[in-house]
Amino acid sequence: MADIIIRRAADKIDFFKTDTNSVAAYGLEGAKLPLVAQSDREAVAIAVGTVRGVKPETLRMVWIKNTLELAHLQVAEPLWKEIAGDPLFESVGDPVPERFDASGTLAGC
Repeated sequence: MADIIIRRAADKIDFFKTDTNSVAAYGLEGAKLPLVAQSDREAVAIAVGTVRGVKPETLRMVWIKNTLELAHLQVAEPLWKEIAGDPLFESVGDPVPERFDASGTLAGC
């Protein structure tokens, strides 16, 4: 279950199906609603704000566009430094800073 989702994803939820599945599969615990951010930028800011005792520039974050397709993802530089030598991972480009468009959508992810 997600802790934070984006408004554009929340608006696509079929609550009848979600509620029916939650009750049938595992009870009400799985039916809790995540916090809804209005944009990717806001979701990142909320998530970063919940991490205590860690400077934002040292956070090990991963941006995953689709959890069913994990062949390509973006990682923050602190995490890349940690996994760079691991043969399970391959860089397909140069490091780039987080980029958000005018509406706050994360570009390239």
